[in-house]
Amino acid sequence: MAMLVADTATRHAAESAYARLPDAARAIRAEADAALTAGPFSVMDKHQVPPSGDRHDYMSLGTYWWPDPAHPDGPYIRRDGHVNPEIERFDRPRLSEMADAVVRLSAAWHLGRDAAHGARAALLLRAWFLDPATRMNPHLRYGQSIPGICDGRCIGIIDSECFARIADAEALLNGAPGWGAGERDALHAWLSAYLDWLLHDPLGRAEAAERNNHGTCYDVQVVALALHLGRTAVARDILAAVPQRRTFVQIEVDGSQPLELARTRSWTYSLKNLCALLNLASWGRALDIPVWESSGADGRSIARAIDFMARTTLGGQPWMHPQLGSVEPSELLPALVRAAQLDPARRQALDAAGIDSGLVCLRTFAGMPLGAVGAIGGRRGFN
Repeated sequence: MAMLVADTATRHAAESAYARLPDAARAIRAEADAALTAGPFSVMDKHQVPPSGDRHDYMSLGTYWWPDPAHPDGPYIRRDGHVNPEIERFDRPRLSEMADAVVRLSAAWHLGRDAAHGARAALLLRAWFLDPATRMNPHLRYGQSIPGICDGRCIGIIDSECFARIADAEALLNGAPGWGAGERDALHAWLSAYLDWLLHDPLGRAEAAERNNHGTCYDVQVVALALHLGRTAVARDILAAVPQRRTFVQIEVDGSQPLELARTRSWTYSLKNLCALLNLASWGRALDIPVWESSGADGRSIARAIDFMARTTLGGQPWMHPQLGSVEPSELLPALVRAAQLDPARRQALDAAGIDSGLVCLRTFAGMPLGAVGAIGGRRGFN
């Protein structure tokens, strides 16, 4: 799933939209109310025991790996883009549900100050990260395991990309019931231990070396956690390398992302990598590191990657690349709004299309899907 971290500009736009759009504000509160019964979630709930024998260790199954019909007792085989339902027996679905609920509850607490929302977010964080009986150990040694092949892989680190949004959400919980200085310090200690694992474990170093969206999403995790924890030097080192290590390697002159277009879900993965690059560009802007501004000698840049995908969303052109499942042009809207925050000249195209940027920011901030623009804002939609 594509994920934009809520930077300062997005938060301010969301606060303004919440105040001026009562229907949208009610929708935010309703989503948070629904999350009041979510969880609590824990790594202890999985059916499978990790190779370590410790259920506190996170474990997931390679998403696109399946039993081999020709050799039922042999190693699993890959079917790119086809999700094996066996993943439900492991930790990843619960991690995603926990993160989604925490983001929605924390945003609602920040915007509306309903004590129930803040208290539930605090409870979910304590259950996953802090309580001795239910907490996760701070590593992903057994992420994206493949039966018959390996106990875990570096690319399993993408399972925890939601930790970037968790860091965002936790920063909103000041004053929430059940979330005081003790809880904050304990979570920061957990996240710091996990960041150290990302930076120094062989699996973390291998994921950093991945050339496609995996490497970019690794950078997002490291920068988000480093900034949240005040380890700014770590974040600056990652951001300074983004143009040469990611942008110029991943994006072609025409703005396409060949490593993502090669996938069976090319729209999904192109958008995922683009959003990761935009997160890094936003942090770069805040730290005066030219991530968005950097372009190759031939003109390749994050801006061109935006334009390549915008032909489908704003230009009405069909997506002419493999995509299992549907292409939803509205999914690009948060990225278009983020690009307009980085380059105000892009705002005109959004205004011409009737896009309410504040509303897009509000729903991004609250972790809610957009749907069609017309369905959420009474303005022009995309079909």
